[in-house]
Amino acid sequence: MHSKTRLFFILTIVILVIGAIGFFYFHDKDNYHAPIPLLTVEEPTVGDPAAPVHVVVFEDPRCNNCVVFHKRYYERLKKEFIDTHKIKYTIFLVGEEPHSETVLRILFCVNQQSTPDFFKVLNKYYENLPLALTDQELEEEMMRLITSLDLNINEARFSSCVHKRSYIQKASENTAYAKAIMGGVIRTPTVYVNGIQLVRPDYNEVEKLIKKELNSR
Repeated sequence: MHSKTRLFFILTIVILVIGAIGFFYFHDKDNYHAPIPLLTVEEPTVGDPAAPVHVVVFEDPRCNNCVVFHKRYYERLKKEFIDTHKIKYTIFLVGEEPHSETVLRILFCVNQQSTPDFFKVLNKYYENLPLALTDQELEEEMMRLITSLDLNINEARFSSCVHKRSYIQKASENTAYAKAIMGGVIRTPTVYVNGIQLVRPDYNEVEKLIKKELNSR
């Protein structure tokens, strides 16, 4: 009887140990979806093109969560990972909120000439969110914001791009693409780290996954 009790005790310990090892080994993996390929060739990107980790942020500039995400985390990610050549960082703009298309069109017109200026304008936009209630008012506020910055773009070419309402189709295509890869519902911001999805993450979640991907390289 004593030997049976001892054997049962040993087996219980072994099972518990195996269970614990399995939990810690697979726990992180179970939190993530499988990575997916992303089409981001034409989207504004900063960082070392040869960086081992690619972070793609799907955001709508009229989305409150996106405003918070960018204002709180972009500069931290830039300092810790972009400027140190560890990641390249892509903004994938989508537009589902009221008047989003107007902002997207103007930002795309900036990026057409200068990606660094795109990020400069986007940062300024998030710092000074327009209060306009109509598309026309929003466009006027955006144009004033851009005029106030020292940008390396051809103003005549930029103005023509905006007034011709270029990039309407691209704004629509970006949004449709986001819906397709997210199962029909866009939840912004959604972050992909080497194709692995994080929905509305905080900084620690993004940082953790970036470091995990860096360590696996």
